[in-house]
Amino acid sequence: MAELVDPKKLKSVAQLAIEYGFDRKYLSRLASTGKLKAWFIADSWITTDEILTQYLKTRPSRGRPKKNKQKSPQK
Repeated sequence: MAELVDPKKLKSVAQLAIEYGFDRKYLSRLASTGKLKAWFIADSWITTDEILTQYLKTRPSRGRPKKNKQKSPQK
């Protein structure tokens, strides 16, 4: 069953990119690959603040994994 979204909350990915400090192309790529739930309407990807913040909370961490440095016992 499709999830209903309030049309008043819809924003373009370009607008959200500015608000959240991302590159528009990055968010568009997430939308086009299905990683970010969005709709392609009138040549623009559209989503909501809530959907984007939920994605940001659950996205995989980026960068190198942190190494657990164990301190050697002091003499």
